[in-house]
Amino acid sequence: MSHFHRGYALTFESEFDLPGATEIEPLPETIVDVTIAHGRIPAERCRDRRGFFARLDEGVLVSPPGRAQYWCPDSHNILVDPAGGADPRAVSEGLCAFAIPALLWMRGDILLHAAAAVIPGADSAIIIAGHSGTGKTTVLTQLAEAGARIVADDIVRLDADLTISGLPGLLRLGSGGVDRTVAPGQRCAAAPLGVVHVLAERSRQTPAFRPLSVSQRMHALLAYQYRPRVPRMLGLARTMLPKLARIAETVPMFEWHRCESRCALEAEEYAALQAGSALRPGRDCGNDAPGIHG
Repeated sequence: MSHFHRGYALTFESEFDLPGATEIEPLPETIVDVTIAHGRIPAERCRDRRGFFARLDEGVLVSPPGRAQYWCPDSHNILVDPAGGADPRAVSEGLCAFAIPALLWMRGDILLHAAAAVIPGADSAIIIAGHSGTGKTTVLTQLAEAGARIVADDIVRLDADLTISGLPGLLRLGSGGVDRTVAPGQRCAAAPLGVVHVLAERSRQTPAFRPLSVSQRMHALLAYQYRPRVPRMLGLARTMLPKLARIAETVPMFEWHRCESRCALEAEEYAALQAGSALRPGRDCGNDAPGIHG
């Protein structure tokens, strides 16, 4: 039986659960953007393979071991063939971690390995970029406790008009942690992007936010793409460069150094995040943008 979900500012009709997406009741006028269904994967010639991802004559095949084979024949459909004995939750998690990101890249979207939220009183979102284990979800959880609306926990979709979206319904707290469901009223389906903070390795005694130059922003955007082998495999890497360059030129970005011995957000860190939320792409982007300098 299919259910309808909202995530990444898209409507999914899916025979599988989508952790982090928001389940909805469809209306007569509801337009489905992506359909996800059970099915056998037809034999297709593999043209290129990058890890779990393979480019076929028609679309992309994703094959994470122990979960399922996921075939994206185009940018509107995913066919799922679960592995024998696979845990249904693992199959659903594979959809969100591998298959849907591949489909979004096929659509021409940009994906960042990042969390995102709208701080109370702000009308634009902050992105917190970082690789796994750098503390994105820890920060996001504290922002949620302070009343922020959650846009995304681990994967941010960035549109051409600098609107961001994700799966706002679940905070994943890593190995050993307990996943936290975000209340519907605290979820934000999409928001304009205000500022990007890149989490650096914890090595300082005092927190600091250091503005990045345009070239440094470009480097960060390239470094924190989510599943970057997919656009490379599809031959989209070059076509993405002008989009990334526009973001680098217009969106303020900071390198965020946190105290090595503390997990809790300090008052000055929260104040800097609030100040960053007041910035506007295309304007307050210089190296004199507000921040903390330690």
